[in-house]
Amino acid sequence: MDLSWMMWTWQSGLFILFIFGAIAFITVMGVRRPAGERKGFLPIPTTGGDRLFVGLISAIIIVMLWLAFLGNTLLLVGALLAAAWFASVAIWG
Repeated sequence: MDLSWMMWTWQSGLFILFIFGAIAFITVMGVRRPAGERKGFLPIPTTGGDRLFVGLISAIIIVMLWLAFLGNTLLLVGALLAAAWFASVAIWG
């Protein structure tokens, strides 16, 4: 299978590993200590998996919008903004 068309970098590999690690962590924690839904600043009651999904998707959207409007200009700032948003959704969402 030829995957040379994909621009794999160590950063994209690290991101994929982070996603798989987060899913594994949520799964293990859900088995060891099941938690119910809770209400945070998101407009719906959510579980840990819900907050993980919403946080990942919205962080990806933040980075894509940053690239669409600002290009590669200060991309690290956009990535840090997305990471801060992801952390706030995961903790307080």
